[in-house]
Amino acid sequence: MAPTITRIESREFQYPLEDVGTDRNGFNLVYEPGETTRRKLFGIKIHTDVGLTGEYVGGNSPGAAHRHCIAATRNTNYYELALLHPNCRNTQPPVYRGGYSGTIETIDERGRVTVSDGPGLGVDYDWEYIEEHRTGDLHVYE
Repeated sequence: MAPTITRIESREFQYPLEDVGTDRNGFNLVYEPGETTRRKLFGIKIHTDVGLTGEYVGGNSPGAAHRHCIAATRNTNYYELALLHPNCRNTQPPVYRGGYSGTIETIDERGRVTVSDGPGLGVDYDWEYIEEHRTGDLHVYE
């Protein structure tokens, strides 16, 4: 029998991006020296009756879930990393522990990126960082 979801927790948080602005629509990130943009994201934990917990931190920058989906698609040969301008820092939120990254250094000499092979998405999230930068209430659904 499949596990039953017993609790869902949702957190909204934000993080600053220096030298980054947005286009006139307000959602595409662009290199903009001197600007600081604050990005809002969310983190979700899904708990089950058998002790399994699923975790996901989402936003508009490519992350572990995006990388897994692309890797699982047989005829895909394109994976986009965000804002690789030499003077612009990475736009991904600093929520990963254990070395997962979406920076230009992620790309190996053959032009490939590694897909995490741990349980679930294969990444560990820094929930302390997320809690410290939380902008809204913790929403719990039971």
